Amino acid sequence: MQPFEVIILFGDERGVIQALGPFPVQLGVDSIGLGAIQVRERCVQRGIGGDRVGLSRLHGGATGIDVRRGLQAVGEAGLLYEFLVRTRELPAAIDLVESLPDVQFVLDHIGKPPIADGACDEWADCITRLAAHPNVACKLSGLVGEAKPGAITADFQPYADLILESFGTDRVMFGSDWPVCVPYRSYEGVYELAMELLHGLSTSELDAVFGLNAVSVYGLA
Repeated sequence: MQPFEVIILFGDERGVIQALGPFPVQLGVDSIGLGAIQVRERCVQRGIGGDRVGLSRLHGGATGIDVRRGLQAVGEAGLLYEFLVRTRELPAAIDLVESLPDVQFVLDHIGKPPIADGACDEWADCITRLAAHPNVACKLSGLVGEAKPGAITADFQPYADLILESFGTDRVMFGSDWPVCVPYRSYEGVYELAMELLHGLSTSELDAVFGLNAVSVYGLA
């Protein structure tokens, strides 16, 4: 199948849509402190398919009652939630996932491991624990921004391998992190890197990672 990527926009980023070409676009809402009805209403106001997908992001290890209430509302509204966190915040994400088994989650940028430092033990432990929950999918994205300048495929391989091993090819989705990736590599460069990292996958597995999993997770069918 032709690879594609779902682009997620927040706030006042609608102007970016014109530059996205053929990519499917979903707009997100900040659900913290909102009830399920309010989440749906905000989705309608912003032109989001309220019965299909609404996205928000958790910045930091906020696990208070407002956060949990907001995430529960996302699940009750039939939507999903994306984590944008670093290694130090993954334990908070795990705690939330464990307490909300009926909510679908997506981990952005494989949890932003410290690739430049070559450190992965703490990150790897958290990824393994997070992936044990079937209601979590993961975007293979954002790697180039976490590495040293001039990093080669081998520098990224251990991280990609662990993601595939932990989540399986049915819960991993390609992501470019465009346009944030541009100072490090072009969109084409990020795509080529992903293909190199996934060189051992079959055609059907590549189809899943580069499109079909996103269709399922984001309800695009």
